[in-house]
Amino acid sequence: MNEQLRVPATTSAVTRSGLSRVTLRIVAGALMVGFVYGYDQGSIAGAALFLTAQFGLTPFDISVIVTAVPVGTFAGAIVAGKVTNRIGRKRSIMAIAVGFAVFSALQGFAVDMWTLAAVRMGLGLVVGISLVAAPQFIAESTTTRVRGSALVSFQIAGAVGLVVSYLVSVALAPGENWRLILGLAAIPGVLAVFVLRPLPDTPHWYLAKGRRSDAARVLRAVEPGDDPETHLGRIEEDLKSVGSDTYKQLLKPPMRRAGIFAVGLGLLVQVTGINAIVYYSPAILTDIGFGSAQGALLGSAVLQMIGLAAVCVAFLVVDRWGRRPVLMSGITVMIVANAVLMIAFTIGDAKFLGAVGVALFLIGFQFGYGALVWVYAAESLPAQLRAVGASVLMAADLFGNIVVGIFFPNAMAAMGGTATFGLFLVMSVIALAFIAKLAPEVKGRQLEEIREYWERGGRWAQRPERRPAQSEVDSRTRSSDG
Repeated sequence: MNEQLRVPATTSAVTRSGLSRVTLRIVAGALMVGFVYGYDQGSIAGAALFLTAQFGLTPFDISVIVTAVPVGTFAGAIVAGKVTNRIGRKRSIMAIAVGFAVFSALQGFAVDMWTLAAVRMGLGLVVGISLVAAPQFIAESTTTRVRGSALVSFQIAGAVGLVVSYLVSVALAPGENWRLILGLAAIPGVLAVFVLRPLPDTPHWYLAKGRRSDAARVLRAVEPGDDPETHLGRIEEDLKSVGSDTYKQLLKPPMRRAGIFAVGLGLLVQVTGINAIVYYSPAILTDIGFGSAQGALLGSAVLQMIGLAAVCVAFLVVDRWGRRPVLMSGITVMIVANAVLMIAFTIGDAKFLGAVGVALFLIGFQFGYGALVWVYAAESLPAQLRAVGASVLMAADLFGNIVVGIFFPNAMAAMGGTATFGLFLVMSVIALAFIAKLAPEVKGRQLEEIREYWERGGRWAQRPERRPAQSEVDSRTRSSDG
């Protein structure tokens, strides 16, 4: 069934920001999904403090509950590319919103750790598809001028959800109501369904399905006043150039380098330690001297707000500085943060230094990896491979998530904080070298240009020098005469 898109046929379809109302609605719908994702990520950190006492859990039991979502997400990410290509980006995130609401609510009714782990694995399946579908939906529905900022806003929504989850945990900590902490994510999931329902799918998906008139209709709505034919032609050429949308295309030239980049980027996002901080920051703060669970949760909430500020700064600069400088700056700050945490654990009972280390880590991650992983997931592969490539990237990300989720609490118990964060420091240095070597700079580039970058062995084609318009020449002449 074709979606009915109604937009004014005048310039009133464009807001003061220069973006069409349709673009803003599309981004807003995807951001609702990002918010629920962030809330679900953070809520388990607060709930875990109270689950331990109620169910008599060991550190391994907690790691099973925490990593149930990453395990499900890993499976979801693997199938996400095929799902979004088959039913569309819009329908995929509609189904995701429903799944968020259902599984979030079911968490509140768990009777033991295994029931909770099973429900959270189902929630993870939904999350895995969302992490591929939502950034694609944004990237394929926005203009080059604002695409980077729009994709970073998905991380902002996730960071807001994360902060809200900690604040909810603080409010409910006196009653140790972990069921409500986990179950409240159902509310924004339901709201997301109503925001997403009237929206169209993306021009890329419509063209892939042979629906050229629908693709043109969306392009006219997204970029009122522009003739969509040139853009449609570029998308069609991009879709035809690579061939089938299979994972095998990422294993052989000319896309093998792109496949290595996708896997490496996804894996390094996690093995540098972010979810050790997200899932266990209340426990980390308790270990370094914060006494009560409520105090640790409040401290975590404040730290997440600092991280939120960092990703907002990335939102402002990503389309000015470019992707690589932002990402590499963030990783450098993470290296420093891991060194500070090593010192804090070596000293012991170092509240201030430990809090500074966690804050620096969140600033570095949210400014760099947190903001840019969605950008690269959506921009770094040609149209025909964008969905499966994003699946590969997120599957690698989530494999690393699973490893860290299981490794961290046990490593902290066996090795201590100094050695554990020392390993994260080493991985951060490796990540910086990897990005410096392989990451493309996609600032100001059309999505359709990325294919040529990988075909040329990781080099952009030289753009022809732009000849100045006659009006510019006349203006310069008048200036020199004056």
